[in-house]
Amino acid sequence: MRDILSVLVSTPRFGTFLRVLVATHLLEDLRGAGPYLVLAPSDAAFAKLSLERRAELERLFQREGIEKLIDFAEMHVLQGPTEARRPRLGPPVAARYLCSNGEIQVVERVVWPWPEPEVHGWAKGGTAALGRPRELLVTGLRNLQG
Repeated sequence: MRDILSVLVSTPRFGTFLRVLVATHLLEDLRGAGPYLVLAPSDAAFAKLSLERRAELERLFQREGIEKLIDFAEMHVLQGPTEARRPRLGPPVAARYLCSNGEIQVVERVVWPWPEPEVHGWAKGGTAALGRPRELLVTGLRNLQG
């Protein structure tokens, strides 16, 4: 059975999501033991974003936006047993890949963690993606673009 990183890299529908993971230096973490639950937006999901959100995503790839880009990536990667970490709210799952170190759920809508135009609504607790303690933007899973 292949690991999450191998599946993501070998599947053409994840180009934009892989770009996010590379820019945030989180890609190699997905080769680790896990288990991880990855809510992987397809390229089609990114294409559904409004022009404003696509432009905002592009700005996050700039040096000054990298912390927000990491937050964005970590909204899509959860660490822990996949059954226990499955979100109650979230985008519909189009496909699943079971991997040696977790599960990839292909989602056709991007989990957008910030209401427009700026970030607010943080709640403590929630999740620690890839072993990095972070606050979970509760409104992120409710604030889906679609």
